Amino acid sequence: MATHVYFFQDNDQSVPALDWLRSIDDQKVKAQFGERINTLEDEGHEMERPGSGHIKGGINELRVKKGRVNFRIL
Repeated sequence: MATHVYFFQDNDQSVPALDWLRSIDDQKVKAQFGERINTLEDEGHEMERPGSGHIKGGINELRVKKGRVNFRIL
């Protein structure tokens, strides 16, 4: 069963997470986030580390690490 992934859209119609992703210069990081989002659609809440992690209070994150930098989308 596929999971639908929705992004928060602000009152001004902007989508902060997608705006942030577009601002990343590293194409490999962008590609990895695309893969993570596809995996989230396939696996839903079953997705585990290193691609996803539970923070607390029902909040989860998608994670991409490049070198010493951790990129995350809540």
